[in-house]
Amino acid sequence: MKLRVLSYNIHKGRAFFTRQRTWEKFYKLVHEVQPDLIFLQEFLLEPQSEKLLEEFADHIWPHYSFGQNATTGGHFYGNAILSKWPILETHNHDISNHRLERRGVLYARIEIEKRPLHLFCSHMDLTFWGRKRQIQKVDKIVNRIVPSHESLLFCGDMNDWHNKLNKEIEMLLQVREVFTALGLKLPQTSPSVLPVFPLDRIFFRGVRPFEAQVSQFQYLRMMSDHLPLVVDLDF
Repeated sequence: MKLRVLSYNIHKGRAFFTRQRTWEKFYKLVHEVQPDLIFLQEFLLEPQSEKLLEEFADHIWPHYSFGQNATTGGHFYGNAILSKWPILETHNHDISNHRLERRGVLYARIEIEKRPLHLFCSHMDLTFWGRKRQIQKVDKIVNRIVPSHESLLFCGDMNDWHNKLNKEIEMLLQVREVFTALGLKLPQTSPSVLPVFPLDRIFFRGVRPFEAQVSQFQYLRMMSDHLPLVVDLDF
């Protein structure tokens, strides 16, 4: 079974410079990429995005989970997971280090051909030591939820500017990062207009990646401050 995964910090559905809503462009991206699983960070739950989820549900992404971490402008935002397979279990875990920077890791479990696949989506802290503490919290969550022989994906905006956490994440969670596993450099995804920082990552266990790329559609340059990752896997 081949799976395509999209992971994207969507910047609350607002253009990086103009602050105009970008949900229509995101709709275009999803239909051009045709992923099976979608991991979103900074997803803002507002009428326009809820309408988008309804439109996706009419196509091949009928199942979704949203994990609220904070509020802005009277709306909730956090992480979201969209799936073409039913989500059998889901919950959001608070991994915040303090009240001023609310962070969470969203968990969802699906089954593909009767095999479980555990999904985690997160947006990590802005400080290095904050991220280290959060990875330790994620490790406890994963160990409590996921049997060691079952497959998982851990996707999101790691905010790991200087690549100081990759090895620790791989060791603690018993996972590998997709791009380096394929012999590639870590993907440069931010800032989107001239990407130089590898902030976004996809880690895996129990699946086999065979292709990975940073999506480079021109309209994405102004859509968010990040570029999305697209990865193809054998499950």
